[in-house]
Amino acid sequence: LINQSGRKATPRKAMATGRLGRFLVELKDAADTDPLTKAAMRLLLLTWARTSEVIGAEWAEFDLDAAVWRIPAERMKARELHTVYLSRQAVAVLRDLALVSHGRYLFPNRRRPGEAHMNRTTLTQWRNRFGFQEADIHGFRAVASTWANESGRHRPDVIEVALAHKEQDRIRAAYNRAEFVAELRTLWQEWADFLDEKKAIEQGANVVVMDPRKAG
Repeated sequence: LINQSGRKATPRKAMATGRLGRFLVELKDAADTDPLTKAAMRLLLLTWARTSEVIGAEWAEFDLDAAVWRIPAERMKARELHTVYLSRQAVAVLRDLALVSHGRYLFPNRRRPGEAHMNRTTLTQWRNRFGFQEADIHGFRAVASTWANESGRHRPDVIEVALAHKEQDRIRAAYNRAEFVAELRTLWQEWADFLDEKKAIEQGANVVVMDPRKAG
């Protein structure tokens, strides 16, 4: 596969858009799932970040008041600083998480909470347990990219920056990252709203409406 920037991309199993609502409802309603696992999955979905970037996230990287997450170059695949402009929903997830996660890592390892972060297989294990094996966790990036490209509202260059794909032209890359802030904020916020819409539709489909004539 070739993406918008001409890079060769490894094919990933991506979830059908129609399954997103069911996935989000299952995640929300999973009573015996660790809240940290839920938060990690939500953050991954909302930010288009890679699994390693999410599970290794440190509180020092975030400015919740400014709604910004700056992932240092050493933690990025392209070895370049990546800035995520957090949606309202992502900030809400993080503020709730801050009430229960107080160490270096947002998602500490259960056995070594002060020394290591969550295991990278945790999210995949949850996916398998709840019956969503048709999709890779990494494949959510492809779902988001497809949605953004097909919407017609977002420039391909902006989408590539959101995905943290490396721009080969360094001058152009610097210009893009400087100029795209407003567009990136809009992109991530629209995506978060889209996910909320999918979840609401799925929840509505599960509600049995009682005929008031039969009540009482």
